[in-house]
Amino acid sequence: MNKKKLLLYVTLGQLIFISFLWACYLIHPDIVDGPGGFSNYGVMQPTIFLYSGAFLGAGLFTLAGAKQLSDKPVARRYLVGLGVGYLVILLSTYPYQLHAVLNYTHTILGTLFFGYILFLSSWLLRIAPKHLFIMLGAVTLSTGTLMGLLSLPAIVDLLSQAQAIFTVGFAILLIAGVHQMTKEVQATV
Repeated sequence: MNKKKLLLYVTLGQLIFISFLWACYLIHPDIVDGPGGFSNYGVMQPTIFLYSGAFLGAGLFTLAGAKQLSDKPVARRYLVGLGVGYLVILLSTYPYQLHAVLNYTHTILGTLFFGYILFLSSWLLRIAPKHLFIMLGAVTLSTGTLMGLLSLPAIVDLLSQAQAIFTVGFAILLIAGVHQMTKEVQATV
C-alpha cells in the first residue's frame, strides 16, 4: 500500500467535491431552494461543469485511492463502491428532469448512495479509534442526516443544507478514517 498516495487521493477527491459544490452555490445560491438539492446544479448551465467536476473528481480520486489498498481488500471494495457511487449519481443527474421515471431513478440511486455512505461511515467508526476528527465527522454527518430525514416528509425544507452538512461530515470522517488506516499499516511495519 502506498500510504501517501492513498491519503492524498482520498483527500483531494473530498476537497474537490466540497469546493466545487461550494463554487456552484456561490455562483447560483438560489438554485438549492426547493426540491432536488444539489442535483439542481447538475442541470443548470452556469454550474453544470463545476457540478460535474465535483462528482467526477470525487469518483476518480476515490477510485485512485482504492487502487492503493491492495493489501486491504475490504477497505478497497468499500472505496471502489464509493467512487463508483459518485460516478453513477453524476450520470443519473443529467436526465433526471426529463421524465418522472428518470427523476425517480435518480432519487432512488441517491437514496441508495446515501445509505451506502452511512454504511461506510459506520464501518469507519468501528475501525478507527475515537479521536477528535472522527467524532467531529460523526456528529456533523449525523446532524446532516437528521436534517435530511426531516426534509423528506417536508417537515422542514433544508435538503440542500442537510446535504452540505452531511457532505462535510462524511469528508472529515473519511479522511480521518483513511489517515488512521495508513497509521495502522505504518505501526505494523
